[in-house]
Amino acid sequence: MRMFVGTVRAALLLAVLVLVPAAPAGAAPVTPSSSAAAGKYCVVGTNPDGRPEYLFQIAARTLGDGNRYPEIMRLNAGRAQPDGGRLTDAVVLQPGWILLLPDDASGPGVRVGPPSPAPTTAPAGDTGGQWLVTGGVTAAALVLAAAAVFAWRRRTRSLYAVLASGDARVEVRLKSRDRRAFAWLGAGEAMRGARLPVSLGERGGRRLVADLARAPGVVTVHGPELASRRWTAHAVERLGPAAEVVVVRETVGRRPPAGSTPSPALPRLDGRDRPLVVLCDGWRDARELDWAWQLGAAPGTAVAIAIGPVLRGTWSVRVDTAVPTGRGQ
Repeated sequence: MRMFVGTVRAALLLAVLVLVPAAPAGAAPVTPSSSAAAGKYCVVGTNPDGRPEYLFQIAARTLGDGNRYPEIMRLNAGRAQPDGGRLTDAVVLQPGWILLLPDDASGPGVRVGPPSPAPTTAPAGDTGGQWLVTGGVTAAALVLAAAAVFAWRRRTRSLYAVLASGDARVEVRLKSRDRRAFAWLGAGEAMRGARLPVSLGERGGRRLVADLARAPGVVTVHGPELASRRWTAHAVERLGPAAEVVVVRETVGRRPPAGSTPSPALPRLDGRDRPLVVLCDGWRDARELDWAWQLGAAPGTAVAIAIGPVLRGTWSVRVDTAVPTGRGQ
């Protein structure tokens, strides 16, 4: 897996390098005062587990508030990226993508200048052969990057379903490269090898069950406050003693799930003898966001379920009170 992620990153970096040639000798460095086109931007990196950064993370790091991610989305929606892709979904980024940032962006990773200068004429004394070679290398790098991304996507299993759970309508989106992360089960069937199986809902007489121990760090739950709180509390109560459940602040109201432990702050991730499931209402500052990033570095040991107006995660659930009448989609 690390070798595969390294291949993707190397390919995208090569594409960026050949697409952004060095300035000719004697050229003035690009600064906000020397170029009207200069602005602020950053390059998308990876989390400790190799997954690309989230737009919410980037907004929190560069703007001090993750909830400002729509501003970055608006600046970059539809812009061509070094690998040929385009930003169309706030939760789908790729390492090496170049994102324009608002003028007040600051902090680690924020760069100043034109993000991808494209010379209109060849340097003095160049006959065009240099740019022909560069173009060939660029094409090869982009093909390699595209092939690596395509292979990554083929390894990813995606699911979208509309389910019934009690009196609630539940809309589920899941993505995972682990084929054992979720499964459809019939009556009486158990999920083999699952450490923290949770039934997300039913459709057509079958249950969709996900193993929280194989979740990608954070699961997000959206929808009306009362409905999403009730659904989440009921789901984690069914975990029983298999997990240590911590409820941060009053995420699910004043009556936390049976067997859970209330906490005024996010708990430590180490020193646990059982998998940790944390119910929270999102990330209020950079410290809490750093805590969330650490979840991806220790899969299987801890997962956070973020309830409320947070950016939709790779695993997301939307809860409404009306039960679907059909089989869903």
